[in-house]
Amino acid sequence: MVVSNHMPNKSTNSKAICLAATLDKMPAPKVGNKLSQKLATTLLLASLGSTHLYLNGSCQPCWAIPKGKPATVEGKMITKSVIVTGEKAAAQSYGENIDQANLIVSAEYQENGSILIKQVLKGDKSWSGKTIKLASAIKMGCRQQPVPSIKNAAVLLRDNGKKEFSVVEIYDTPDQIAFLHCFIPIYANNSATTEKTKFTLLSKLFTNPKSNATRFEADPTATFKKEFLSALGTMKQPANFDLVKELYLRPDLSAKDKLSLQEWMANTGDKRVLPILYIALKSKDKFVSSDAISRLTYNYSSPATDKAIAEAYNSLPDQSKPMAARYLVKRGANNLVKPPLVASAAAAATPFQKASELEHQGKVKEAQALYLSILESPEDNNYVIETAMAKVLNAAKTQDASAIKQRVIKARLNWLNKYTQNSNYLEAQSAADILGKLHDDRGLDALLSILAKRESIFVKANQTATFAIANLGASAKQSTATILLREIDSNTALAQKPDEQIILLLELAWLQQPDGSKQVSKAIEKNSAWLGSYNQVQPLLNGLPNKDEGQFLTQKLVERRLTAQALDWIIFRLGDLHESRAIDALMAEFEKPYSYSPETTKVALEKISTNGQAREVLV
Repeated sequence: MVVSNHMPNKSTNSKAICLAATLDKMPAPKVGNKLSQKLATTLLLASLGSTHLYLNGSCQPCWAIPKGKPATVEGKMITKSVIVTGEKAAAQSYGENIDQANLIVSAEYQENGSILIKQVLKGDKSWSGKTIKLASAIKMGCRQQPVPSIKNAAVLLRDNGKKEFSVVEIYDTPDQIAFLHCFIPIYANNSATTEKTKFTLLSKLFTNPKSNATRFEADPTATFKKEFLSALGTMKQPANFDLVKELYLRPDLSAKDKLSLQEWMANTGDKRVLPILYIALKSKDKFVSSDAISRLTYNYSSPATDKAIAEAYNSLPDQSKPMAARYLVKRGANNLVKPPLVASAAAAATPFQKASELEHQGKVKEAQALYLSILESPEDNNYVIETAMAKVLNAAKTQDASAIKQRVIKARLNWLNKYTQNSNYLEAQSAADILGKLHDDRGLDALLSILAKRESIFVKANQTATFAIANLGASAKQSTATILLREIDSNTALAQKPDEQIILLLELAWLQQPDGSKQVSKAIEKNSAWLGSYNQVQPLLNGLPNKDEGQFLTQKLVERRLTAQALDWIIFRLGDLHESRAIDALMAEFEKPYSYSPETTKVALEKISTNGQAREVLV
């Protein structure tokens, strides 16, 4: 059963909670069985407005199950958050939020923006028992509806001075609150002198998450590991490298975790990683050993590395040997292997490996020719095909770009149509980029497949596909707009998904004809379920297409009267347009400590900076 922590309309008598649990022990009515008992309990809790979570026959919160009691006890209810986060990117970790907050409280949150503080978890203890009135209520989702009242919330606040606070984050489920209680002491005094203590505690959670499992509804392992790996990026004291080394060398560490730590260690450039990667070369897990070869050959070439790879060569996975052999031959260290390697061993690479090596050697023209031949071969590895396509299109010169695109379309159009059906958001983004560079009407069906992916995780792929279609011209825009208008009229599933409605309307804003806003308005009049979403993006629908799109969008960004979701699209498009007049507005967004769209803004500024004059202004 799924329940929420939404504030009931009537006050809840806490004694009734245990009464409900006690009812579960009472004899069932003659007309029923255990179902009658559970129904009576549920009805009583519902009538009292309770949203607290308890196991049948117990007055304990379900995130504090006694040790030894199975986590999947019959009747256990799972909590669902009432907070819809929408498109805003989540913080990388709890620690990131904790560090940003000056004041963290356990509180009752009211929909009008009042925070009735029960307990101060971090910050000035004198706030305990007081009320903080926010300048405006907390909004959620792309529609920016107010967060409903919550009886038991954890609110993370940033002090803006003069006793005015802004909200960093608000948590409302028992698991979120339990994680917060777990991490606050770890990050409470986050300084250089306490860094070792912090990572020691986080590593214990990483290696032994089950010791804390009884505090949570769901298995906390993934969250603990994410927290540790996110915190690694903040490590400043070189001496604390040894904590990671100790963790890596644990015999019970999984191959997946080893790969995560290898990546971090290699990227530090710390020479202490070398003995660890030398050990990894001899791992029985082929992915661990292959990753070690890759990191050593590209980042740590040295006589010691030559010797380590040579000693491990005969035990390496078959698919890793060509890479190791090429490295050793190139370094003149092939005699270190017994029997000595010959040049043919290094040449036994796949065409893709050969192309990568040529590119690494700076032989770009030869590499591109080989990548193109791979696309025209029966190769069926998606990663190889996707990478080869990107390499060929990125390096295509003006004089031969058209011919290369025609060869790619001819060889791989069917593959693109199938590839865009996949559910991986990274693959969707890559495919959208490729189709945009191909700039060919024959790719429209593949682009439409991406356009239909409107979940938040596909937002960048969706934006890229939308503007790729827009760049194809009037015919492609007209046929796509017709399909989207039909969706408003007939797609009943979208009637219950306001965030996805906004995405579709944003697609239409850029794909509609000059009189398209009237068509959209007529479609909305027939379907009132879309009215709320329509009102939020109407300024864009009415203002596009625009003869001076860059100026129009820059003005909308400055005004900031649109939803954050629409502003993200505007920022993305300004980058596409290389709109130098938007530099000031984009820099203002980029410099905000907690911007809604930091990555989108960064990419937009990078695109604009390709213009020499704009680059000077930015620098």
